[in-house]
Amino acid sequence: MYFIYTLKVPKELEEEFNLLFSERFPQGWEWEEEERFIFFRLYLKKEEGKVLEGLLTKYESLELKIEELKPEDWIVSWKKYFQPLKVGKKLLILPPWERNFFSQGKIGIFIEPAQAFGTGHHPTTQLMLKNIESYFERVSEKKFLEILDFGCGTGILGIACAKLYDNLKIYALDIDEIALEATFKNAKLNGVESKLAILKGLPLGKKFDLILANLSFKELKKEALNFLRMAEKKRTKLFLSGLLEEHVEEIRSIYLSLGFTNKKIERKEEWFFLEFVYA
Repeated sequence: MYFIYTLKVPKELEEEFNLLFSERFPQGWEWEEEERFIFFRLYLKKEEGKVLEGLLTKYESLELKIEELKPEDWIVSWKKYFQPLKVGKKLLILPPWERNFFSQGKIGIFIEPAQAFGTGHHPTTQLMLKNIESYFERVSEKKFLEILDFGCGTGILGIACAKLYDNLKIYALDIDEIALEATFKNAKLNGVESKLAILKGLPLGKKFDLILANLSFKELKKEALNFLRMAEKKRTKLFLSGLLEEHVEEIRSIYLSLGFTNKKIERKEEWFFLEFVYA
């Protein structure tokens, strides 16, 4: 069972709470702005909610509202907030109930509402999608690619790859059963399930052309050596997202020390994207 935790936070604490949530609740959250406050909304299991309540004890006078989330309420909530979203030049992110939505020259990606991270509406996901699109514009159509979507969530990044490029295999990996189930359903919804291998553990001995990781700062630090093991010189590109400004240089230093070259840094709102190549 899931609960909705709605937290009212003064605007001056916005960045602090974005950092807190990115480290402790990387599955994502929603937010709304008013003149002096930010309202954060998280969908959490009871045990996760207890963690949040514990983290809030050091703050005074923050308003926290907790509501039980019934399955039917989940769909109603997403129908309210999940509208068609254009990302980059070609991509159009859509919920299943918008299957008849038409936009000329766009590639539709359908994402089912699920309790997993990645609908395309968060800046970190949009940064990844935009740069994935740019990556495929530079690749020869004849080249067979192997891609790792590490921490796949709803599967949106791997599905975007499959919609943008035909000659590939995507390995979608997550430790969360809900995420793996969501990825399978969304891949089938988009007709690309044959291009995805859905995994709970790291593929041993595999090297990739592109590694995608939209994770928290702590996870990007923790997984650096794993990414190195799956990289091949003059072949592998690594896309990282999920970073706030104060963590960018530390992540850059870690990956540079492992032999990666930083090709790009891009920002959307308070979030950063980094592109590396194993040169």
